[in-house]
Amino acid sequence: FIKPLEVIVVFTVVKRACAKLKKHKNLIKIGIAGSYGKTTTKEFLAEILSSKYSVLKTPENINTLLGVARLILKELNEGYHILIVEMAAYKRDDIKKLCRMIKPEIGILTGLNTSHLERFGSLENIIKAKFELLENLFSKRKAVFLNADSQLILQNFQRFFKNKADFYGL
Repeated sequence: FIKPLEVIVVFTVVKRACAKLKKHKNLIKIGIAGSYGKTTTKEFLAEILSSKYSVLKTPENINTLLGVARLILKELNEGYHILIVEMAAYKRDDIKKLCRMIKPEIGILTGLNTSHLERFGSLENIIKAKFELLENLFSKRKAVFLNADSQLILQNFQRFFKNKADFYGL
């Protein structure tokens, strides 16, 4: 009974957030996805970038479509140069939907493992869900950073991303 109402509310909030984001043409948008390391990566990156730029990042565990949309509506203003979004996935297409709203130009994939296997049903579904970030980057100047210490990323990235990627790791 409540599900149709929820869908309408989410659609409306996301549509408003998209409209607000369109007004910020110079905003650099960074998406961070993975099975682990998202929050730490987001926090370190925000701290480094904030020495030179005004950075808006998703707080704590705000990493779903509705949560990120509400953050944009409430917090985003002309003073920000960079938006860093931690992207959670509870099922396939969650990250794809976040990307369609945010339109990230930079993607960071932190690592893959069997976390939340019960939600996804298989390791293959986890891999496909997390790589939605790379498949849904926007902009000709897109940049991708992949964790070279994650074997699942190294084994799978070329299936989902045909352009140049930069690697980081220990």
